[in-house]
Amino acid sequence: MDNINAMIRIAKKYYELCLSQQQIAEEEEISKSSVSRVLKRAELLGYVRHEIIYPVKSIKIQEQLLKKIFDIDRIFIVPKVIDDIDLRLTDTCKIVAQDLNKMVSDNDIISVSWGRTLERLTSLLVPPVPPKKGIKVVQMNGSIATNILSTKTASILEKFTEAYSGIGYMLAAPALVDDETIAETIKRDSRIKMVLDLGKEANIAVFSIGQMSDQSVLVERGAITLDDMKVLSAAGAVGDIGTHYFDIDGNIVNKAYEVRTIGIELDDLKKKKHRIGVAVGADKADAIIGALNGGYMTSLYTDEITASCMLKRCEELGY
Repeated sequence: MDNINAMIRIAKKYYELCLSQQQIAEEEEISKSSVSRVLKRAELLGYVRHEIIYPVKSIKIQEQLLKKIFDIDRIFIVPKVIDDIDLRLTDTCKIVAQDLNKMVSDNDIISVSWGRTLERLTSLLVPPVPPKKGIKVVQMNGSIATNILSTKTASILEKFTEAYSGIGYMLAAPALVDDETIAETIKRDSRIKMVLDLGKEANIAVFSIGQMSDQSVLVERGAITLDDMKVLSAAGAVGDIGTHYFDIDGNIVNKAYEVRTIGIELDDLKKKKHRIGVAVGADKADAIIGALNGGYMTSLYTDEITASCMLKRCEELGY
C-alpha cells in the first residue's frame, strides 16, 4: 500500500486507537497480513518511531562511594540495562538533557565543547517548558581541523540554540596552533576575543571528558596529531577538557602545549556555577578521576560500568 494517507490512517488506528490488526483489516477491507506490512513500512519510512521511556535512578552505592573520595556536588550514575556503550551513552545523555533544563534560567550563557558525546547529547535535547529567554550558547574551544571530517561544532551549536531559543556564537579558530605567538595573535582578533570573553562570562558549561587514545576524536578529526598525543601522554596526561590536558591529579601538563591552545582556560571553567561533565567508557576512568581531582566539575554524569572502573582505579591509586 503506497497511499500515505491510508498508511497513516492504519498506523493511527493501531498505535493511537489501539485497534487490533484483525479489526483494522476488517475496517479497511484488506487482509491482516497487509495491515502488518503497512505498519512495518510506516516504521521503515520513519512515520512511526518507538521510544522506551522508563524511570532512571542513579546507582546510589557507587555515587556515595565516589562522593566520599571526591569533592563534587552531584554525581549521576546511569544503571547498566544492556552492556552496549552506545546505549549507555544515550541513556546518560538523556539524563543530562533533563537536568540541564532545570539548571538553565533566562539570560544564561551556556558554554559547550564538541565531540561525539556532545553530538549525542544535542540529539536528545528537549526544549524547556516554558521556553527560556535571552539564552546565549558559546563554543568552549577551537575546532577547526586539518582533514575533511567535520567536527560537527556548527551542528552542536545550532541544536543548543534551537532547544533554548537562543543565539549561538562559534569560536572560528583551531583547537591547537603551532606556537604561543600565533595563539596570542588569534586571541587578539576582535571576533575571536568577543567569543572567548562570552565563554569566560558563561555561568553554565557542558563538556565531555576525553581520554588519551589514538582513537580520540581530536586525533580523528585532525585537531591534534598522533605525535602531539604521544608527547602529552609522555608528560603524564590522562585526559582533556576542551583540549586542555591534565594528569591524574588534575594538573595541567606540558605548559608548552597549553599556551598554544585556543579556548576557555580551565581556571576560568572552575569559576562557573554549573560545570557539567559527561563521560561514558571504561577507557575514560583515569581521565574522569583527573577531572574530579582538578575540581573541574560540579556535576558528573556517567554510567554504572564506567563508575565501577573508576572505583577500581581509585583503589589501585590508594584513594
